[in-house]
Amino acid sequence: MTESGLRRLISRLSLGPIFRAMSRQKFGVAMLIIQVAITLAVTSNALFFAVERYQTTQNPSGIDENNMFALTNSGIGESFDPKSSIESDFLFLRQLPYVVDVVSTTSYPFSDSGSWFDFQTEPGDNKDIVPSALYKLGDHGINAFGLTLVAGENFDSTDVAWLDDADTNLPSPVILTQTTARELFDTDDWSQVIGKTIYFATNQPVIIKGIVDHLQSPWIDWGPRTKSFITPVIALENSIRYVIRVREGELQASIPKIEQALAERDKSRVIRNVSTLNEARDEIYGPDIAATKVLMTVIIILTIVAAMGITGLTSFNVAKRKKHISIRRALGATKVDILLYFLSENFIQMTISIALGCILAVALNIFLVTYYGLSQLSMNYVIYAAITLYVLGILATLKPSLKATMASNAAITQSL
Repeated sequence: MTESGLRRLISRLSLGPIFRAMSRQKFGVAMLIIQVAITLAVTSNALFFAVERYQTTQNPSGIDENNMFALTNSGIGESFDPKSSIESDFLFLRQLPYVVDVVSTTSYPFSDSGSWFDFQTEPGDNKDIVPSALYKLGDHGINAFGLTLVAGENFDSTDVAWLDDADTNLPSPVILTQTTARELFDTDDWSQVIGKTIYFATNQPVIIKGIVDHLQSPWIDWGPRTKSFITPVIALENSIRYVIRVREGELQASIPKIEQALAERDKSRVIRNVSTLNEARDEIYGPDIAATKVLMTVIIILTIVAAMGITGLTSFNVAKRKKHISIRRALGATKVDILLYFLSENFIQMTISIALGCILAVALNIFLVTYYGLSQLSMNYVIYAAITLYVLGILATLKPSLKATMASNAAITQSL
């Protein structure tokens, strides 16, 4: 663009009159700038944390949770025999046509209970350790959980040990998740991992028999969430959890039938705490889901309030400057010139607001990271919020600006 062309553009935009008009409305303009800046700072951080919380709730568990439910089998009275009860229930449940498999376990994903062990590749103190969540699942665990075995073999019946839940000994074979194996051996070549000996409790050896794709820990806030392992243990307790996997589409119909059948088969126990794995997911992620909803509500409210503020100020300016608009129209200004005038004024105000808002957004995030341990804000969200507010500003200004261009020649003459 030539220098003369640039001068004509600046002249058409009427930047001088715009700045003079803004200087005569310092309070209104300042309030709008502060409002939009605060909106940008809060909404960018809120959107970032809302997306982060939502993504947390969508973390894959590794199990076939849509077709699984859990219940607690609690024995009552001295005559209750946990081992015979579990064995009898397994035989009964596994022959049902709508049951894929069942296991007894002390924990499962979303149960928020269980334990973990620290593994190391060499015995002795002061070695690098890899924490891994413990799942006692027996030889039916992979099938009952719907896991994918990517290397090695599943347990067989001779590997299974019936142990008291307080027993800290483990049978020799274990199955690791890929994340645990990768952390221990720094490799994705699982053929090099199968058969290797690793150690827990400093010097207790176990042998890696297989690798599964993914199995989330029972705790969603635990740091090494994807590091887990399976041991072929069936815990002997008077109160034990069954996790039952059914065929696709059979979940809701099968739950009451299985619950009633188990209760009727043995009167010396109580069946309680029946819930699907999806319900368990919703419960454990409840605070994250609630936080996401609150943050999205805040974003919507602040955005609406900002839009109302922009529209209100522009409408006020249009009403106050009717004579100014009429004079410009009488001197030859087109409708486009009037529209550009108000859009340019809005653009200048929004640019100042967004620049201030970006600084406030970073400052607010530093405060939240420092005092509340939240995540560092991605600047992409500041950019998204800035673009949204620019567009919102244009849309909010458009209606009153178009109204200003619609004045008839008679109205122009009358106002002079």
